[in-house]
Amino acid sequence: MNTIKKITLLSSALVLAACGGSSSDKSPIPVPGGYTPTEPVFVYAVNVGGPEISFNGYTYSADQFSTDGATRDITDDIEGTEEDILYQSERYGDYSYEIPVTNGSYDVLMHFAETYWDEAGKRLFHVSVEGERIFTDLDLADSAGQLTAFQHTVQDVVVTDGSLTVTIETIEDNGSIAGIALFSISGEFVEPEPVEPQLPEPPAIGVASDENKGADCAVQALALDTDLIHDANLPDPFTKLDGSRMTTTAEWRCRRQEILRQAERYVYGTKPPKPEQVTGTVSGDSITIDVQDGDKSTSFSVTVDLPTTGTAPYPVLFSLGSGFFGFAHNDLVKNEGVAIVTVNPYDIGDESGSRGSKKGAFYDIYGAKSTTGLLVAWSWGVSRIIDVIEQSDGSILQADATAVVGCSRFGKGAFTIGAFDQRIALTIPFESGSGGVPIWRGIPGEGAQSPGSAYGETYWLGDDFQPFATNTNVEKLPIDTHEIVSMIAPRGLLILDNPHIANLGPQSAHVAALGGAEVYKALGAEENISYHSNVADGGHCSARPEHQQPVIDNLRKFLLKTANEPGAITPHSNTTGDLDTWKAWSTPTLSNE
Repeated sequence: MNTIKKITLLSSALVLAACGGSSSDKSPIPVPGGYTPTEPVFVYAVNVGGPEISFNGYTYSADQFSTDGATRDITDDIEGTEEDILYQSERYGDYSYEIPVTNGSYDVLMHFAETYWDEAGKRLFHVSVEGERIFTDLDLADSAGQLTAFQHTVQDVVVTDGSLTVTIETIEDNGSIAGIALFSISGEFVEPEPVEPQLPEPPAIGVASDENKGADCAVQALALDTDLIHDANLPDPFTKLDGSRMTTTAEWRCRRQEILRQAERYVYGTKPPKPEQVTGTVSGDSITIDVQDGDKSTSFSVTVDLPTTGTAPYPVLFSLGSGFFGFAHNDLVKNEGVAIVTVNPYDIGDESGSRGSKKGAFYDIYGAKSTTGLLVAWSWGVSRIIDVIEQSDGSILQADATAVVGCSRFGKGAFTIGAFDQRIALTIPFESGSGGVPIWRGIPGEGAQSPGSAYGETYWLGDDFQPFATNTNVEKLPIDTHEIVSMIAPRGLLILDNPHIANLGPQSAHVAALGGAEVYKALGAEENISYHSNVADGGHCSARPEHQQPVIDNLRKFLLKTANEPGAITPHSNTTGDLDTWKAWSTPTLSNE
C-alpha cells in the first residue's frame, strides 16, 4: 500500500540553493523543519504548463505526463522567489500528473502561485500525492497571497505502480499547480520511449449533402502540431493547402472544406456525418429526435412556439437556450411570422461532464471520451433536428428556411452551428466572446477571455485545441475565426456584439467580421454579412433596441424573402478593429468560370 510518512513546508529558494550542483552530489541538504534527505538525488522536474527551463543547475522539463486540465501563462513578477518563470505558467482545472519512475521512495516538491485572484475564498482545491490527501481546500491567496510563490514538500512517498501521481481536484474555481520536482531516496526517473511522429492521414472523403456540400472534396493531410509555426498574421482564406491561391468562385466549395477540416482538427473536434438512422416527429409544440448509429442510440426533444401571424409552414429560428442565454427578441421574431424552436443544448452536450467523461446525446453515440467539444456537439444536434423537419410532411415548419441564434456560450454555439451546416440560411451569434466570433490572435491583447480560459472553463472546444491554448501558442493555429466566418458565406450572417464588455473581445470580433467579409466580397455576396456593436451600454445578453431593425431586416431577407436590405458593418467607435494590421494578404478578384 502506498504511504506518505511525513509532510513539511520548505522554501524552494533554500532547497535549490542548498541542492545546487550536479545531480550526483550526495551531500545532505539541510532545510527547514528538520528534513535532511539521506540521498538527495534530483530525479526529475516538470514546469507545469510551460516550456523547459533551467536554473541553479536544475532543469524543469516542458509540460508533460498530464491528464486533463488546461494551461495558462502570465508575465507578472512573482514575489518570494528568484525563479519567476517557474511560477508564471500553470495547469488549472481537474487533472493529474503521472510521472514514470521506478518503484521506490521519493520526496516531492510542489510549486504553487495564485496568479489570478487577489482575495481569499475564490479558489479552493484538494491536492493528493499517490492517492493520499495532502491539502484539503487549499487557498493560495490565503496561504501566500496573490502573485507569491508557495512551496510544499511531501517526504518519503512510496511508489509501487511505476508512476508517481499528483492529483488536483477543484472545489471552487480551478485547482492550480505550477511545478513538480522529485528527489530520489531509493528510485529513479524512467525516460519514456521516444514516439516517432506519425504522418497524419488525409481526412476521409465523404458524400456531399446539403448539410456539407463539399464533403466529397479530397483534402490533403493536415500538418502536425509540431510542424506549425508562430504567425501573428491572420491566415489567408484564399490560399489552399497546396499553396496555390483561388482564382474562381467554383473553387470555394472545396476550399471551404479544407477550412472545415482544419477547424475540426485544431479547434472544435470532428462533426460526424448524418448517423445511420434519424427519425422523429414534428408537432405544433415540439419536435422529437431519435438517433440510431450501429449499436448506439439516443433521443432528445425541443419545443416549438408557433407565431400568430403568417401562414404555415413557418420559417424556423432555432434559439439556443432560454432565459439569460436565450434570445432577447423572440416576440419580435414571432411577430414576423417565424416559429421559435427552443433547443436546450445541454440535452445534446452537457457542461456537467468533463473532458474524460463527456455527457449528452452526442456522446451517447460517439462516446464519453470523444475528442469533439460541445460546440460541434451542439451543431450535430441541430443538424439532426433539421433532418427530422425535412422528413416531416412540411405542413408546420419549413426545413429550407432556418436560422440559428444564441448568446454568450450559446452565441459560440450558434456561430459554430451556422458554420458547420450549410442548410442554415441565417446565423446570428450574439455576444459570443472567446471561442465564438473574435479572432484568437486578437483576444490576448484586448483583455478578452484568454485562449487557455476558454479551453479550460468547460469542454466547448475540442481536446486537440490544448496545444494552442496559450496567449503565444494561439499564433500557431493555421486558421482563425475570420475563416469560420467565411465558412458561412455566402449565406446570411448577422453578428450582434457588445462593445462595453472587454472580456467579450468586441474589437477582435470586428476584425473577424472584416476578414470574413473579404470572402463574402470575393464571392459576390458582401451584402449578406452584417456586424453590429454600435449600441448603448447595457448588461450581457440584454435586449437592445439598436439590434431590432437589423434582426427584422435579416429575417425578411433570408427566411421570409420579402426584403433585400444590404448588410452593414457598424462597430462602436471604441472597439473598431483594423484588418490591415492583421493580414499580409489581399483579396483576389475571382472569376465565375
